[in-house]
Amino acid sequence: MQPTYYKIGTNVGRYWKEIVSLISDAVIIYDEHGEIHFANQSALLSLRYKSSSGLPIDSLDDLMERFMVADENGAVVTREEMPCRRAFRSESAKQAQLRFTDQSGRHDYWLAVKAVPIFDSRRLVRFIVVIFQDITVFKTTEANLKDANRRMMGMLEGFLETKH
Repeated sequence: MQPTYYKIGTNVGRYWKEIVSLISDAVIIYDEHGEIHFANQSALLSLRYKSSSGLPIDSLDDLMERFMVADENGAVVTREEMPCRRAFRSESAKQAQLRFTDQSGRHDYWLAVKAVPIFDSRRLVRFIVVIFQDITVFKTTEANLKDANRRMMGMLEGFLETKH
C-alpha cells in the first residue's frame, strides 16, 4: 500500500516540532544512525527523563542500562530485539508490548511500542518514528483479574470436592 501525501503548505515544516509535541502519545524520531532527532514531552515522561537536556543521544543504550526489558511472556528483550532496532532492519512497522523494570526490581511499567521506518526514494531507512503509550494500568488490571480468576477457580474446585 502506497502512502498518501497531502500538500499542506510549506510553512508546516517550520512548526512540525510544535505540532508533534501536541500529540498525547509519546513520540521519538531516530535518524538512520540511531540518534534521536526529536522526543516530545510524553516520550520524556514515559522514559523517566526529567527534560530533553538529560536525554542521551543513544537513548536505547541508556534505556537498556537503566531497565530490564521483557516481552508479554516474560522473556528478556535484547537491544537488537527492541521494535526500533527491528524496524531499522525491516520494511514494515514493528509492534510490541514491553515491560520495563528498574535495576532495583521494585518499579516496573508497561509500554505499547510501535516503530515505523521512514524511507527515502531509494527505499533506504532515513528515520524511525517510535510511538508508544503507557499501558501499565491495563496490564496491572489484567494481572489482577487473572489472579482473582485463579483464586476463584481454586475455591470452586475446593467447594466441589467437598460436595462429593
